[in-house]
Amino acid sequence: MENKIKIQEKLEVSESLSDILADKKVKSYSDDIWQLVLEKKLTEESLRATLLNYKINKIHEIKEDLMNIVLRFISHSITIHGKSLPQGEINHVKYVKWVFALADNDLYKHRRDAIGEILQPELEKMYINLLHNKTQNYEVKVQNSMNDPWSGWDSQESLYKVKLQEVFGLSHAQFLEFANVEDKKAIEKGANLIDLDTVYFK
Repeated sequence: MENKIKIQEKLEVSESLSDILADKKVKSYSDDIWQLVLEKKLTEESLRATLLNYKINKIHEIKEDLMNIVLRFISHSITIHGKSLPQGEINHVKYVKWVFALADNDLYKHRRDAIGEILQPELEKMYINLLHNKTQNYEVKVQNSMNDPWSGWDSQESLYKVKLQEVFGLSHAQFLEFANVEDKKAIEKGANLIDLDTVYFK
């Protein structure tokens, strides 16, 4: 009976070590690929070499991890650049997706919630700024709005929304699904729909 318990304990230890090694392997190849992306050294050849190093035969075997790496880079770029997100960073995301053999719609189909976690705080910050400016300069904005319907919205923020849609590979309708969550909050706090530079579906 005692020997049976020891054998069982040994099996449990073995399984635990196996899990740890498996996790380490996943983390290692992900980290290696992440560094290639971050340092802008990713090519089809460098990716193929990394996969061979970890005995990964087909790129589709790690599609889930590759999508996570793309989202991680997008989040990294947004954190660093904010509204000044360069077109070069957006182009790099498109290139990375191409090397990873990811379709434009893959992030939306498989990582919709993760997109929302990155995208919606950016929209919220824009709308908070808009409401603050409206409160501070209400009379001026009312006067300006007679001549310019977009006067309540910073042109840089309008451009940033376009960049966000592009970097995530979203259609206009898909982007509005995320934007309308924040549109609703802003309207409830007193924002004018015209000021939001959006199409709002109730």
